[in-house]
Amino acid sequence: MNYIFSVKEMRECDRKAIIDHSIPGMILMENAARFCSETILKYSYKDIIVICGPGNNGGDGYALARQLYSKGKNIRVLFFEIPKSKTDGYKNYRICKKLGISIKKIDNNLLMEELRKTIIVDGIFGTGLSRSIKGMYKKVIKWMNLNKKDGNLIFSIDIPSGLSGETGEILGDCIDSDVVCSFGGTKKGFYQNYGVNFLDKIIVDPISIPPEIRTTNTILFEKPIIKKRKRNLNKYDFGKIGILGGSATYPGAPDIASYAALKSGSGMVYRITPDIIQNRPLSPEIIPIYFHSTRGYFSEKLSKANYEFIKKLDVLIIGPGLGAFDWKDTLIADILSNYKGKLVIDADGIAPFFSYLKNNKLKQECLITPHLGEFKKIATKLDSDIIRSLRVFTKKYYIPTLLKSGLAYFSFGDDKVFISDRGNPFMAKAGTGDGLSGIIGSFWGQGDYSLFDAVNISTYLMGKTAENLSEAGHKLDMSAITIIDNIYRTVNDIYEK
Repeated sequence: MNYIFSVKEMRECDRKAIIDHSIPGMILMENAARFCSETILKYSYKDIIVICGPGNNGGDGYALARQLYSKGKNIRVLFFEIPKSKTDGYKNYRICKKLGISIKKIDNNLLMEELRKTIIVDGIFGTGLSRSIKGMYKKVIKWMNLNKKDGNLIFSIDIPSGLSGETGEILGDCIDSDVVCSFGGTKKGFYQNYGVNFLDKIIVDPISIPPEIRTTNTILFEKPIIKKRKRNLNKYDFGKIGILGGSATYPGAPDIASYAALKSGSGMVYRITPDIIQNRPLSPEIIPIYFHSTRGYFSEKLSKANYEFIKKLDVLIIGPGLGAFDWKDTLIADILSNYKGKLVIDADGIAPFFSYLKNNKLKQECLITPHLGEFKKIATKLDSDIIRSLRVFTKKYYIPTLLKSGLAYFSFGDDKVFISDRGNPFMAKAGTGDGLSGIIGSFWGQGDYSLFDAVNISTYLMGKTAENLSEAGHKLDMSAITIIDNIYRTVNDIYEK
């Protein structure tokens, strides 16, 4: 498992390593510096500036300077304040002084200096930063970022200074790091808000913290496996999936979801739309089902035959392109009262689903898949900490939820939050959420996969396929259909041998 630590959890790991396992803090600092040194030495730079803050992050910087000095590098250390006496940081500061390493206090003259072909090491603030950066600290961060030219590189120790290790927000200003050497494990702040921009720049080392104390309830999804299919089965064994959605305003959303379900292995796919939509599905294998419409939307009451039909489905996906109409709550309530199979509630189906829950107990297995804007409308407590907000929400309602916001966050309601970091910003197009819902419903209905498996596989397929397309040159032209048409390549990589 790839664990993701809150600031408090990481601090507790350090405490247990030092107190319970008798690993001196000086050893942890030395290991952190060694890891940073080995990383920096992979780059052929001779001139290195290490900028040290007053805390443990600065202490790591002094230890790093000492190690790089021993390798023959031209080292300068710039500091804001001398570390407090008797701390590990102060011990390393004193060693640097005795070695004759250039150590100078930062002043305004520094801000006039222009660097070339230099590595700038950011050892200013660590994960404990919780206030907005001001004064000279902010000036120095701006100066460092302005020097990201002429071949200069910025390395951050543990976390870019100015980034909240908890929420991923920028606290006043933030170092634009090229490489981040993170210790013990990745920090929660890297997986939400602005912090996600550093995900491709992080490398991690345990720095000798024992694995048994590196525990957390925020976990990165592992690479999934698609099970090898048995040959003695037929189309009905691989799921009957219905996508109920669409309107005169949004006729394409159920097309995308049903196409995704078909392309990800469903045996039978039904696109259920109002009869005002008469376009053929995107593939002839998808079966169009038409229910009565009123003014461009589903009618308020479905027929007995309609209900008999949806009862036979293994998975019903409700919401893509459903639209906004006065009787939507009544329509969704009637469907939820009559259908007992697996439910995926997406997009326009989410708000009426919650209206139903106010007076009814849910009896079906269910997943909701809001994006952040939709989540804000249903979450009672929501703040900038997306992960914490999802954890609070699912523990209150105990409804499995896949929250989409740059990354994908999934929770059952048991305090665990799983994160998929696959994908890229070129996926941010209309229709990708519809496609994801279709793939989730497809795998969940195939019989071999739990809801957890279906979510893990689906987020991986969409995200990894988008990454592969980007590497092949498809960036601005990427679309939901482009991704869906190419998921077979990603399937081949994770299909059980």
